[in-house]
Amino acid sequence: MPDGGSRPSADVEAYPDAMGAEVLDLRLTTGIRIPCLVHGDSDAKPLLLLHAWSESRRSFDRLVPLLRGFRVYAPDLRGQGDAEKPEHGYSLVEQAEDASVPLVEVHERVTRLRGPPSAPVRATGAGQVPRRT
Repeated sequence: MPDGGSRPSADVEAYPDAMGAEVLDLRLTTGIRIPCLVHGDSDAKPLLLLHAWSESRRSFDRLVPLLRGFRVYAPDLRGQGDAEKPEHGYSLVEQAEDASVPLVEVHERVTRLRGPPSAPVRATGAGQVPRRT
């Protein structure tokens, strides 16, 4: 891909539709925008997918369609993927707060599936939003 790895804009718009999903723009309390892929029936059990550092929600492209029976939420974390990239705000506490936004959006407990690189964010997030994790 000539522009350093990003997908052409036509692919970005078609991407969620191809898997029967949508991408919501979520606003953090800091005003930063993070996109969040949402896939699955609205009455299914929610599942939050957190990508590793320097990746994006697209790292789950092949997995998401296989997660039948779940309402999948896969946000781009601050500074990653299509999320806004502020100069500051990358502490573990701030990253954990960002990851909790989809939890607040659905007002439910979420089953979490994540890779080892996000462990510090998970651990911090569990302390920040214990009733939602």
